[in-house]
Amino acid sequence: MKRYIDRLKSRLQGDGAAGVFRNMLILATGTTASKAIGFLASLVVTRLFTPEDFGAMSLFIAFTSLIAPLATLCYSYAIPLPKSRCLAANIIVMNFAITVFMTMVTGLVFIFAGDIIFKAANADGLQPYIWLILMTQFFGGIYETLSSFATRERAFKPIAKTKMIQSFFGALTKIVSGFSHFGVTGLLIGQAYSQAGGSFIYFKAFRESLSKSIRSINPKRVLKTALLYRDFPMYRLPSQFLLTFSIQIPLLMTGKLFGMGTVGQLGLATSVLSLPVILFGVSAGQAYYAEAARIGAHNPKELYSLSKKVAGKLFLVSLLPFAVLQLAGEPLFVLVFGKAWHQSGTFASMLSVSLLAQFVVVPIVNVLTVLGKQKMFLMFNIMRTLTIVGLFSACGYLKLTANESILAYSILLAANYGVMSLVIFRIIRSRF
Repeated sequence: MKRYIDRLKSRLQGDGAAGVFRNMLILATGTTASKAIGFLASLVVTRLFTPEDFGAMSLFIAFTSLIAPLATLCYSYAIPLPKSRCLAANIIVMNFAITVFMTMVTGLVFIFAGDIIFKAANADGLQPYIWLILMTQFFGGIYETLSSFATRERAFKPIAKTKMIQSFFGALTKIVSGFSHFGVTGLLIGQAYSQAGGSFIYFKAFRESLSKSIRSINPKRVLKTALLYRDFPMYRLPSQFLLTFSIQIPLLMTGKLFGMGTVGQLGLATSVLSLPVILFGVSAGQAYYAEAARIGAHNPKELYSLSKKVAGKLFLVSLLPFAVLQLAGEPLFVLVFGKAWHQSGTFASMLSVSLLAQFVVVPIVNVLTVLGKQKMFLMFNIMRTLTIVGLFSACGYLKLTANESILAYSILLAANYGVMSLVIFRIIRSRF
């Protein structure tokens, strides 16, 4: 019996797939708690705000998500890779400097071209909140940098704790704003905190660890790291922007084609659908990336085995939410959020087709970073963006309904993820 317990303990604390799923469980526990807070809050918030208010929040999320990669130029993804903590510390300092600079640049762009940008996206109502968009970009960049450092250190408990605190205060802000009739401003402030409010918690958690590396930081090393990992701003940045843009296209195009109320309905559907993806998919992605970076590109057979196991288990986990949404999406949304949100339930049922594929494929995409295939990741996102833009343009030209447009988008996205997974596994096998 003792031997069995020791073996089980060894597996849970080991590396490889077992280590990934142990770390994934830690992340998923914290993320589950944070999303449970957000979900419970939404039961109240959806009754305090209108679909049009949610439409404004959805467009705010779209804008802040689009400029988020600019905050660090995607250098944050390089933090888990170097073996030397000295090199990682220099990347962190470089990220902080880039975040300050890029926030200033974004501010200047909004000052001189804000009118054009917001009108093009049919989001004139967001102009008074440029200050909040910039704050979200700045603190989001700091948060992303420290989160990547936590991934490097395999400090998954602080990541989980931070997510819970973010969600709690973000949800509390939205509820208080709703009851005090503070309006959309409170809703957006709560959303901003939910996205980027955990930076100070990370600083407290890693203050001692980071302070030990201060002596190793100098301008020459920072420049060296910038050149060493230049593939990230060259290829990962446009890839990440296009990935985010392709995700936000439905909200942006829905606003232009069908109005702010439909944006709010779609925004609620996508936020609810993101729950299982974030609970397990993103958590698995972080844990998988940490383990894949440890294995390195020199051991493709181990990477292939790890990727196959992670994808297979995620597929099994995804079957339940897929089935529930397919069979009872609309009545569930009406029951939980109220009659005003029946259209969200219809959208959720349609989008569950792409949810299944996204849930499985997104975590293992991180292997392209480990293999140095930034160009391939860029090509994936260029093709997806072009096809989605083409799809919604065709939907507008053919005057399809909102339901028909979202269903076509979901099927197309699922096919895209399927092709992506086949290519990724073929790339890994070519290294054997």
